[in-house]
Amino acid sequence: MSVLFNWNSIISAFSNDPLRSTEVQHGPQPEKRYVPSQLTLDALVDDFRPGTAPWSAWNERFIGTAIILGAVWILLVWGYLRRGKKAQPTATLPPLTIPNGDLKTEESRAEFDKLLLQRIEAIEQQVQKAAAEQLETIETEIRKGFNKRVEALEARMKADQEAIDGMHSALAQRMEALEEGIRTIDSKQLDMEASHIVQRSLSQRLESLEGSLQGIDSKTRASTQRIESIDDSIRVIDSRTKAISQRVEAVEDSVGSIDGQATLLSHDLSRGGLAIEKLQRQVKMLPDAEKFKGLSRAWETRFKKVETKIEQYKTTLEETLAEREQAAALSLSPMDTQEIEPSGPYADMYSSFEFDMVSPSPSTRSQSSVSHTRTYSTISSSPPSGIPMTPERRRLELAGFREMTFSSKQKQLHPRHSFTNTK
Repeated sequence: MSVLFNWNSIISAFSNDPLRSTEVQHGPQPEKRYVPSQLTLDALVDDFRPGTAPWSAWNERFIGTAIILGAVWILLVWGYLRRGKKAQPTATLPPLTIPNGDLKTEESRAEFDKLLLQRIEAIEQQVQKAAAEQLETIETEIRKGFNKRVEALEARMKADQEAIDGMHSALAQRMEALEEGIRTIDSKQLDMEASHIVQRSLSQRLESLEGSLQGIDSKTRASTQRIESIDDSIRVIDSRTKAISQRVEAVEDSVGSIDGQATLLSHDLSRGGLAIEKLQRQVKMLPDAEKFKGLSRAWETRFKKVETKIEQYKTTLEETLAEREQAAALSLSPMDTQEIEPSGPYADMYSSFEFDMVSPSPSTRSQSSVSHTRTYSTISSSPPSGIPMTPERRRLELAGFREMTFSSKQKQLHPRHSFTNTK
C-alpha cells in the first residue's frame, strides 16, 4: 500500500536555513552545484584562546541548538504520521494520480538528497579549509610569541650578565680598598697587640701551650696509626703485585712455549708438504704405486691433523695475548723477583731436547728479556744409510728432512699415535 506524502513541507522547513541559497522545485531540474556561504571558525577558535569566553557559554549554545533541532525533528515526524493516516482513505482514488504523485515525490526526494550531499561536501571542505587556515595562523602567532619571548630572555640574560660583571668589578675594587684599610689598621694595631701580649699572664699562656701540646700529641698518635695501617696495606699490595708478576711471568713463559711449538709445527708442515710433493713425483716412477698412494693419503691425513693443531695453538696464543692486553698495568715496587718454572701440558714433555732453528716471534722477543727464556736446537736422529746418493735424496737432505722435528719427537714420545694407525 503506497502512501502519498507531500515533501513540500519538508523542503519549506529547510528553506529557512541561512546556509541554503536556493529552493528545490518540483519536476526534473538541471544539475546544479550550490556553493554555500563561506564559513569561518573565528568564534570557535576564540573560545580556545586564552582570555576568551569560558566553555560554559559554548555548552549553553550547543544545548540550545540541540533542543531546537530535536523539537523540529519531533514536529516533522508527527506531521508525517498524521498525513500518512489522512492519506489512507484516498487510496481509492483513480490509479493515474498515484504514480504521478509518486514520481514527483521520488524525483523531489532524489534531488533533495543529491543537493543535501553536495551541500554537506561543500560545508566539510570549507570547514577543513578554515580549520587549516586557523591552525596556521595560531601556529605562526605561537612561533612569533615564542621568538619574542626568547629574544626578551636573551636580552635579559645579557643585561644580567652585564650587571654581574659590574658587581664583580665593584666588589674587586671594594676588596682592594678593604685590603688597603686592613693593612693600615694592622700597622697601627701592631704596637697595641705587642703591649697586650706582654700584659697577659704567664699561667694562661702555659695552659694554652699545654692544651696545644696535648692536641699535637693526639694528632701525632693518630698519624702514626694511619702510617702503620698504610704500611700494612702497602705490604699487602706488594705481596699481591709480586704474585701477579709471577703469574704474568708464567703466562709469558707458556705463551713463548706455545709460539715456539706453533713455529715448529709450521716448519714441519712446510717440510712435510715439500716431502709429499717429492714423494708423489717419485711414486709415479716406481712399480708399486698403490702402496705409495696409501702412504701419501696417510701423510695427507697426518698433515691435516697437524694443521688443526697449529690452528688450536694459534687460537690459544691469541687468547693469551688478548688477556695480557686487557690486564691492568701494575706499578711494581722494588723487590726480589722469584723465578717460576713453566707449567702446563707441554712443560715436561719437551724439556729433554732443545731446538735452535726456531726464530721467536716479535712478541716472544720482547718477552725474552726475563731469566726463563728457552733456546731450541735441532739434532739429527737418523743414522747414515748405505743408499747411493741421488739428486732426489740430496735435495731431501738439503731441505732438512733428516733433522729431528716436532712430529718425529711426538711419535717417539707417543708410540700409540704411530703413522700406521692414522688413517
